[in-house]
Amino acid sequence: MNDNIKIGIGFLIPASAIIAFIISIYTESFLFAGFVSILGLLLWFLYSAIMQTSMPNVTGNIIILFGVLLSTATFLSFGVKRNMFGGYELVPEGGAGSAILLLIIVLVGILFRTNAPPTFVQTRAFSEKPHPASSKEQQASPQQNDDASVENDPYEVADYSDYIDYYGEGEGEDYYEEDYYEDGEDE
Repeated sequence: MNDNIKIGIGFLIPASAIIAFIISIYTESFLFAGFVSILGLLLWFLYSAIMQTSMPNVTGNIIILFGVLLSTATFLSFGVKRNMFGGYELVPEGGAGSAILLLIIVLVGILFRTNAPPTFVQTRAFSEKPHPASSKEQQASPQQNDDASVENDPYEVADYSDYIDYYGEGEGEDYYEEDYYEDGEDE
């Protein structure tokens, strides 16, 4: 059987547990609702282990959902009490137990959510893409390729042909030498 089909059939277990939870809350059997939420999650994990399926990406979210269901059932069962006038009173111990239970299960669910395969940041040394300058060099003609290798190689002597074409040969040196020696500081 295909792994996706096994996972899809496995999702019927949490769905039926949620439906049973809603029915048990509606009938005000809160303790049974807590057992239904625990059993739904345990049966889903047991199904995944028996069918040897990989856990889907939403496993952490389902664990958090069932944690909320369990803490709600615990709060309604032990954190709220009816008084003789038909109203409700809050029991602090039951609310604290429900909150602690919610904290623990949410932390476990978050651990399952971040159980994704690690993503690696590609550095320049490990990237498989060619450097933009090297791809331009490969596309250039052979004559331009020689000039490009001189410009990109930090250990080569630079080519000053563009500088010489613009300023002329030796004009800048004469200008600075004349200014320096005009002040009278010949040597």
